[in-house]
Amino acid sequence: GMTSTFADAIKSKDDEYKASLEAAETEKAEIADAKDELQASVESIKEELKTAQERITEFEAAKLAEEAVARFNSRMEEIDSLYDLQESDAAFIAEKIKGLDDAEESFASFKSELEVFWASKNKEAKAKIEEEIQAKIDAEVEKRLTTTETSEASEETAEEVDVEEALANAEQT
Repeated sequence: GMTSTFADAIKSKDDEYKASLEAAETEKAEIADAKDELQASVESIKEELKTAQERITEFEAAKLAEEAVARFNSRMEEIDSLYDLQESDAAFIAEKIKGLDDAEESFASFKSELEVFWASKNKEAKAKIEEEIQAKIDAEVEKRLTTTETSEASEETAEEVDVEEALANAEQT
């Protein structure tokens, strides 16, 4: 009897052991499947993140390029408003402005250099010089008109005196 009890106990423990082994194998397989799914999900998320990072980088680069173009245009407009530039001058300045960094200090330094080198092309300075020239011309014209009017008045007075003398010296016939 005891042997059969031991055999039954051993069989039952063997069955329990086999069942626990099968459960462990099943659980191990499920965990491996879950791990594979997680790895696939992680890889998918990594790819999406990489794509999103590339898009963000492209967007930032485009935004920086737009800002650089806008900054360049505003700087060129400012220089163009100050100076009377020829096409070659504008091309030279455009190259110099492209080489400047984003800082306003560097642009201010460049503008101060231009004030020294292109003082003769400054629109305000040219306008003042033209006003001075025009004022001198107007003054000279006024002076000559006054002189001409005075000499014409002198000539008319001289003619009147000559006519009166001629009449007084004339003999009546």
